[in-house]
Amino acid sequence: MNEFSTIKRIFESNSIVVKPVLIMRDPFERIWSEVRMNIKNKYPDQKNNEEFVCVKLLETYRLKGVEEKTRYERMIKNLENVFDNQNIHYEFSENLYSQQGLDRITNHLGMLSVI
Repeated sequence: MNEFSTIKRIFESNSIVVKPVLIMRDPFERIWSEVRMNIKNKYPDQKNNEEFVCVKLLETYRLKGVEEKTRYERMIKNLENVFDNQNIHYEFSENLYSQQGLDRITNHLGMLSVI
């Protein structure tokens, strides 16, 4: 939270309104992607072994680092403790591949979106 406060203070001291955008990834998709890459790189002969894939999925899910990357409520709380809620925008990365998703972000930031 200190970093957010510092960022806000520096920008606002220069009369810049800070409008954070938190781009999140679907937690399951993040874990599943990590598992697929791990199997592809380390165990390519196991990619069709459903039992092996399930074990790797559970192992990955239990990793502390994975928890930190997928527990967005902590990040949201930190953002909301520093910034005005109406200035924060939340979006899932999966939505960035559509015009509507890009429009939501650019509208929030007061920019034009062109694809």
